[in-house]
Amino acid sequence: MAPEPASPEPVALTVPSQSEQQQQPRPPPPLPSEKRPSPSPWSDTETVHLIDAYQEKWFSVNRGPLKSSQWDEIAASVSARRGGAAPTRTGTQCRHKLEKLRKRYRTEKQLTVPSPWPYFDRMDLLARGPLPISAAHPMIDGPDDPDSDDDDDEDEDVSNTRQSIIY
Repeated sequence: MAPEPASPEPVALTVPSQSEQQQQPRPPPPLPSEKRPSPSPWSDTETVHLIDAYQEKWFSVNRGPLKSSQWDEIAASVSARRGGAAPTRTGTQCRHKLEKLRKRYRTEKQLTVPSPWPYFDRMDLLARGPLPISAAHPMIDGPDDPDSDDDDDEDEDVSNTRQSIIY
């Protein structure tokens, strides 16, 4: 008969005891500068400044997506508009607030009655986009051309004179 293969020896698994677990070093607590400050609620003034600053930046990039650095510029602009020296909001906070405003705008837009929400008109302007140049600055009578035919009464004699001169 052939000898039987040797069975592997059992491996002993050791589980650390509770006292050993307590003695293992724990990661140090985060430094105070690493902790996130609890965000304070947005004031109405800050929210209006955010919408205005975002509108300027967003229209300047032709309504395209904004980069993180551009959101930081918006945060600095919001702070400057309200008269603060240091930014009180981060670019991420501004982006999240604007996302919430857009969501609320879409909800308010679907109502059948006019919205009482104070930011509706600003958000509606944001959604519609900037006015075209022709609508922003309409020309009333056209260019100031003294030879234009807009004043048919006054130029009647002059036009007759012009027609009578043949070279």
